[in-house]
Amino acid sequence: MAYCNQCGEKIQKGATFCDHCGASLVDEESENPRLYGQPPPLPNAESSPEPAPSEPEEKSYPAGHVPNHLVKAIIATLCCCMPAGVAGIVYAAQVDGHLRSGDLAAAQESSKKADFWSNLAIAGGFIVGIFYFLAALADQGAGGF
Repeated sequence: MAYCNQCGEKIQKGATFCDHCGASLVDEESENPRLYGQPPPLPNAESSPEPAPSEPEEKSYPAGHVPNHLVKAIIATLCCCMPAGVAGIVYAAQVDGHLRSGDLAAAQESSKKADFWSNLAIAGGFIVGIFYFLAALADQGAGGF
């Protein structure tokens, strides 16, 4: 098992970023991995070996959690405003692919765009809903006289 050279957390084989702290695990000059073979000693902690997990942990995020906003985009598409919601779905679908390839900056950018387009779809749906409601009130008021 390999460990991060910055925080000492376990890392997945072939990872280019630490799951826990986001540190780069590749030396930019030589492009060789910078890993510990054993976890670094913790300051002021008794050395007690960590029990081996029964199943290996799987994380698909190379540097922390980057939300993809896919659920919000789908709900916004179905309930609010389809064109902006579809744009949100497209960007949300790109987030996990960027994370798997180790491109954290692109994943964060796609996440921001997915959130923006989903929020725009929700806001657009509310605005259109308010106009329909006001039009229905005006029609009901005009029909009663």
